[in-house]
Amino acid sequence: MVPLSLHRVRSMAQNDEAMSALEAPLADVAREAIERATFDLIGPLHRHIAAALAARDKNVSTPIFNSICQIVEQSVQEARRLKIFSVARKFPILIQSDRSATPYFDGSVASLETDVGMQFTLARIPMCRSVLSVSPATDAIHDRTMNALNGGCAAILEDNFASKSIFTHGKNALLFRYDDDSLEECLDIVCNQPDRAYGIARAGMRLRDDPRLRFGQFHNILDLARRRA
Repeated sequence: MVPLSLHRVRSMAQNDEAMSALEAPLADVAREAIERATFDLIGPLHRHIAAALAARDKNVSTPIFNSICQIVEQSVQEARRLKIFSVARKFPILIQSDRSATPYFDGSVASLETDVGMQFTLARIPMCRSVLSVSPATDAIHDRTMNALNGGCAAILEDNFASKSIFTHGKNALLFRYDDDSLEECLDIVCNQPDRAYGIARAGMRLRDDPRLRFGQFHNILDLARRRA
């Protein structure tokens, strides 16, 4: 299962409008930062914007810098998600997204469901062989990854800074990048190599108690359970 929205804070059209509203030098800064950040899964996004500004010897106010960050972050996420869709549509998997993703799955092998609620998604996870998740920050792992581990699924996630510190590709998770064929390899494993996918899911499930993967304030739930025991 790939639960992944295409329309996030704003639509692709709205983000294009925000880009067009930038002054020419700043639009060039945003485009350069987008090009560099799209495949960077290690460093923070804002460093690419700062580098593009420095290359042009240009200083901007904090509000303008933040507005450029919003445009770049949205554009990078759009490019990454469209890359995932372009690969996922070739496999017999379930995609959950918003309606703006519909045109990208016309005639695809994958099945698309739109506007699926969070509770139904969580209830469905234990019935899935694998769950793919992405994070808007390179130093964070999406909650959906923890949901996948709890549900006994093979977790597919970006090969970013945070993932590298916890997971080992092919052992307890499947990691992918956007500048190679690694995502296609990950989906081939979970779709066509079930025994291997099961072994990865089983190893990943052992990480559920790793403090680095627990949800915020998780210890409070344990303390409450102990008091009621």
